[in-house]
Amino acid sequence: MAFRLLHLADLLLDVPFFGLGPLPRAMFERLRDAPVATLDRLVDAAVDHDVDAVLIAGGTSVGGSVGRSAGGGVTPRSAARLAAALERLAGAGIPTVIVLNGREGGLPTVAGYDLPDAVTVVEPGQIDAVVIEHHGEPAVTVIAASAPLTAEHGGRAARHVPDGDLVIMATIPPGGPPRLDPNVPAAFWALGGSPEPRAGRVGAGWGVVAAPPQPRVLPPPGPRPAAAVLESGPSGPRPPHPLDLADVSLARVAVDLAAASTPQQLEDLVAAGLEAVVDGSRPVMCELVAVGVGPLRSGLSDPATRQRLLARLRAQAAAERTPVWWIDVVTAPLPPVYRTQLAAHWPPAAVIEARATALVAAGPDPALVDARASAGVAGLEGLPAPGAWPALVGDATSVALDALTGARP
Repeated sequence: MAFRLLHLADLLLDVPFFGLGPLPRAMFERLRDAPVATLDRLVDAAVDHDVDAVLIAGGTSVGGSVGRSAGGGVTPRSAARLAAALERLAGAGIPTVIVLNGREGGLPTVAGYDLPDAVTVVEPGQIDAVVIEHHGEPAVTVIAASAPLTAEHGGRAARHVPDGDLVIMATIPPGGPPRLDPNVPAAFWALGGSPEPRAGRVGAGWGVVAAPPQPRVLPPPGPRPAAAVLESGPSGPRPPHPLDLADVSLARVAVDLAAASTPQQLEDLVAAGLEAVVDGSRPVMCELVAVGVGPLRSGLSDPATRQRLLARLRAQAAAERTPVWWIDVVTAPLPPVYRTQLAAHWPPAAVIEARATALVAAGPDPALVDARASAGVAGLEGLPAPGAWPALVGDATSVALDALTGARP
């Protein structure tokens, strides 16, 4: 049976932005309102794509209650905006299915307000089966598992559902990727609870991880559409169609220092890279990342030089009325081949390289346990995955050598 769903996760209403530094008042106010503004973009996208239902896999907030600040819940204003968005979806004939995360005691709502019948909220620890219709006929059953239950629990429950198209909806538990059973005949696994979106085949269907539609921290370079349209037709499930619902775009513009020998050439490269991230429909918060090795790298290691470049970029954007605010200018870690050359020709670099090699061999636990002990923090919660440890150490080594040598071989 044909169906079309809009899948997103983790609205995180009233959760603030991080690491963006001092901002002009107009940009601060736009960022303050950006998370709730994604609700309007969500409704507009659902109507424009003529979806049969909206699936929200994960939290509407950090805590879920209605309070005065972002520390544990959402403000009454944001709760009212959420209620208005759900009403608009219901009025357009679009049902909504929401699974709560483990920290939410319930969906934040306005006092005295009753959710529309078209909204299904799956409480923590519960599994629900919701039948979604397409043009008045049952089209797909959504198995929605709310944390701490996981996609694995949803897959088990799916085995007891009568034959028909299935979508399994859940959040990803801490500690690693979810186990998705390729033998479960799910057209889509609609997941949330991750800071980065991704998708891939699972058996005959697709596993799709949505992320917060409005990112709060700078993502890696490249596009980051956090929501997706999940569609199935006569030939089965189609590849997910990504959607970007952010009200403010956060982006990194990377320039290769090997291609710039003068400040003007560097700024020309920045202008070319900026064209790829500015679409004119929303403001952009940008960080300039200088990668590679070139004549300008040594100068960019000086904070004053970076601040002068940052001031020029901001002034240029203001003069051209470009909706861009430059947050910072940073230099990326030295490339590994360059680091190896440093270690071969400069004794201190060789010592740093040897220490990094020993850390990689030992794994993350010993070093981070020592760090936590010195800071008076117990436990190993939040440690990076073992597979990420070599890259983290490699980046840290490059940063150390860059700082000590000014990127000179």
